[in-house]
Amino acid sequence: MSLARRIINMLLEAVLPPTGSVMLPSFWKPFEALPPKIKDQAHRAYHRWRSMPMALNFEPKHGNYYVVEFENGFHAICRFEDRVVKWMWIGPYKAYDSKLSSYR
Repeated sequence: MSLARRIINMLLEAVLPPTGSVMLPSFWKPFEALPPKIKDQAHRAYHRWRSMPMALNFEPKHGNYYVVEFENGFHAICRFEDRVVKWMWIGPYKAYDSKLSSYR
């Protein structure tokens, strides 16, 4: 992880620590389509983050959108609103670019 990313993550936690987390309806269909092994890894990454917020690397994109790579080639897109992380999408990298573009 680069120094810049570490600093951004530290600022997010220090200035805007999330007070909650919610999976939006748009998250569940792509989640259900993931292979069982990837679902399990996503669950583990999420629970690790809930117990230790610095465990995931939130990479800022445009606006208040962030991307988390939780397993080689798999990403989740979220946004921060009112100190709540709203998980919007999860899936393979090949679909990530077009999905992120649709949120602009």
